[in-house]
Amino acid sequence: AELHCEIVIRPIHHRLGQRQRMHGDSLAVHGFAASEFMGVNDRAALADARLLLRRRVNREWALQGVDFADLDSVEVEVGVQLQADARLGQGAVLRGACRIAGEVGPYCVLTDTVVERGAVIKAGSIAEGAVVGAGAQVGPMSHLRPGARLGEKSKVGNFVEVKNAVLERGAKASHLSYLGDARIGEEANVGAGTITCNYDGVNKHRTEIGADTFIGSNATLVAPVKIGTGGLYFESRRQMFPVSVITTIKSMFRFCTVDTADCATDSVILTGASVY
Repeated sequence: AELHCEIVIRPIHHRLGQRQRMHGDSLAVHGFAASEFMGVNDRAALADARLLLRRRVNREWALQGVDFADLDSVEVEVGVQLQADARLGQGAVLRGACRIAGEVGPYCVLTDTVVERGAVIKAGSIAEGAVVGAGAQVGPMSHLRPGARLGEKSKVGNFVEVKNAVLERGAKASHLSYLGDARIGEEANVGAGTITCNYDGVNKHRTEIGADTFIGSNATLVAPVKIGTGGLYFESRRQMFPVSVITTIKSMFRFCTVDTADCATDSVILTGASVY
């Protein structure tokens, strides 16, 4: 509890270097916290003041139903909006215009990010200008850059970076991927190590992945590319295979290259494939 004090202020008259008391009534100030008058004259005092303010802000949110793992270590800036039953892990940092209704895990740093109810941001993740839909999962150790939009029940796993990309409802990128300037359709799965090559050295290009598409691990999607319309063909050992024999060639070949930029909905990209 903070110490509350009373200060009595009396008029003082300075003349010829000597202090003389003037006639008049004294002024008493009641009921303020002593910390309001603490001095900040060095870095140590500044750290004390920050801790005091952080605890004061967090306590107000806790009284409104927000669950804090640690009132002292969580940092919530003034512009942040929290909903009742939101959960904040130890060391979480919320900056800018964040709106949080879900769970933010330990040592996450979120800036201007929306986390809908039921969404979970796991430990060590960073988000800037992102929207995380209801029931979505992020992390641990994920990076959502500006323009990242995660739909309901989608998933971005460990060491996945998303920039200016949309993952629609139920879409998943669980491991070690970069998704930039892309749209991932509903219930699509992006395998480990998959990247979208969105920059040609001059311009950025988009990647479109259709609903229910399965992208195998270590796939390279060289934008502009669409997977979700037209025919699907695979090329390996200079032979072309239509989508009708995809199950067969999946068991025959590990490293394949997709020959066309237009691939069918419900398509499968093999492990190690490159799409141009």
